[in-house]
Amino acid sequence: RTFLGTPQEAMYFLCPSPAYYVYHKTYTNHPNLLWNIIKSSFDAKYIICTNTEEIDESNGNGLFKFHAYALLDLFEYN
Repeated sequence: RTFLGTPQEAMYFLCPSPAYYVYHKTYTNHPNLLWNIIKSSFDAKYIICTNTEEIDESNGNGLFKFHAYALLDLFEYN
């Protein structure tokens, strides 16, 4: 559970590389900018993870509040 920290804080201790935190709500009006950050990080073979905040778990999407998730692959479609 991530309510006491962020995945970035955990990655700092687990990996011998820099860890950055990108707050997705900053990109609400510019989703393509966020996608470009994720895509370039993936192409550079960085470890990418994300987490949820206080969310409604009953919406059926399979995500749980305050949990961390790894991005294992990316798919782009139009």
